[in-house]
Parts: sequence; structure tokens; C-alpha cells
Amino acid sequence: MNGNDLKKYSVILDSGSGVLFQPLDETKTYILSAKHVFYEDVKHDNGPDTKELKANISYFFSNSQNEPNEIEIIYGQNYFEHSSENVDAAILILNGNLGFNQIFVDEDCIAFNECLLCGYPSKIGDNENDRYSNYQINRKVDTTNNGYFRLETNFGNLNHEDIFGFSGGGILRLSNGMINIVGIQSSTITDYANGQIDVVPINKFIEIIEENNLSEIIPSFLISFEFLKDKAFDISAGILDENISYTR
Repeated sequence: MNGNDLKKYSVILDSGSGVLFQPLDETKTYILSAKHVFYEDVKHDNGPDTKELKANISYFFSNSQNEPNEIEIIYGQNYFEHSSENVDAAILILNGNLGFNQIFVDEDCIAFNECLLCGYPSKIGDNENDRYSNYQINRKVDTTNNGYFRLETNFGNLNHEDIFGFSGGGILRLSNGMINIVGIQSSTITDYANGQIDVVPINKFIEIIEENNLSEIIPSFLISFEFLKDKAFDISAGILDENISYTR
């Protein structure tokens, strides 16, 4: 696996981003993202504006970024969010196994400098067919009062327009031929001082799963041995570094 695989596991969700994850139930695929990505502003003539859950949302895969896949959002059936209004985490469930099964949770990450913020900023650069971008994580700054991580990236002092669209994007790292997800980006400070972002840790998504009795997302050490065996002893393309990492 390489950096291109991080892109494959990243999706566009309307004006935000998300991460594909196959749970233990092999008939489902999850999209992990920020809760606020699924809400829209609703104006009222006789009262303050409110935020309401969208009726539908479109998701786009990395290899077809201009081809929307629209899905109805049904709260409690294919859409689940964290019970705390202060936790910006939600899961959208797709029917079917899309083959994104080499991603695992990392609740105890210490190698933040090996992670990347991956997603789709809305500001389109030179290639209008490919919005994907990533930024290196330099370090963990601290843990906020609500349990989020504050991380420092290498994007410096970009303005809100430059970074808008990354919300819900994954904090991902390659490890032993697999992808680890540490968390997802939440809404954060508007000036992005020193490239800092707020991140919902992956354990908040595990809490959603436990609260709603959903199929689990697992760490890599619980992976099926059959998967490891098949990969470790696959010599069809010669002895590859990736296969060696599986063997280890």
C-alpha cells in the first residue's frame, strides 16, 4: 500500500469529506465523517435559523469525483450520530461490501508525525477532476476539554476558504501494509493558527457503534488470520516489501 490507497479510502460527502470503513459485517460499508456535514441551515421567517438533518446526501469516490451517488438519510437506520451534541461524529451505512477492508482503528496512536489529514477541499486547483489533497501532521498539540485532539499540520496559516471541505476527512497513516485511522477532522478555529486542527478521535465512533449495537470496527490486531495468510504467502508478483510487512 502507498499514499494512493489513502486517497481510495477517502470520499467526498457533499461539501465535506469522509472515510470508507468495512466493519465486521461484510455486507456493509461505513462512511465515517463529521456530524455537521450531514446538516444544512434552514431559514425561518418567524424565528432564528436552525440546522436540520438533510433528507439526502451525495457521496463521490476518489476515482469518479464528478459522479454523485445519492442516498437517502434515514436516522436510526442507515445514519447514526453520537448521542452527545458536543461530539461531531456520525456514521452513514451503505449496503454492500465495497472491498475497503484494509483499514483499522488506532485508539492509541503516538506516531502522529506519520499521519496525514486526507480529504477534499472545496477550492478546486488546477485539476477540476481531482480535488483530493492531504497535509502532513507534524505533532499532537494537546487534548481539548471535549476529548478531541488538537493537531498541528504543515499547511501553515491557510484561510478558511482554502481548507473548507476537509471536515470529516480522515487522520490516516500507513502501518505494516494497512491503513490506520486515528480520527476525523471536525470544525475548528477559523483562522487555523499555526496549521492547527481539531480532530474527533476514533473512539467516539466506537461509542456510536456501542450505543446503537452496530457491527464493530476493529483494530488491526484482531484481523482475520486468513487475510494475513493469503497476503503473506502471495508470491505471484515476487517477494514484495508489502508482503514482508504482512508476514511480520
